[in-house]
Amino acid sequence: MNPSVNRARCRATIALILSVFASATVAAQATSAPLVLDLKVTIERALAASPRLAAARDALLVSDARLRAAYSQYYPSAVGSAAYVHASPVEPGSLSIDLGGALGTKTVLLDAPLQDSVN
Repeated sequence: MNPSVNRARCRATIALILSVFASATVAAQATSAPLVLDLKVTIERALAASPRLAAARDALLVSDARLRAAYSQYYPSAVGSAAYVHASPVEPGSLSIDLGGALGTKTVLLDAPLQDSVN
């Protein structure tokens, strides 16, 4: 396929993605570059131009970290822990995890007794 056609398709794809997530100015700057920008760089530029979008991303990263930390206490192998972390609950019940911010607290039901595990 013709390289200029590929570049045009890449620019069109990036413009479409940015039209959803970023301002028109950022989209225009990204797609008018001499070479198609790496998508990661393009997304970072969009985040830098939109404080609201950056704040949403940061909140999601914090929530993910809290969720992983809470799960690691009960399921060490599920999150890549190399050592025994915490005894699993031996009775059915639920585990409440504070994800912070607008996401609030989520509850995970544990419908069966769990065995302690050692990695």
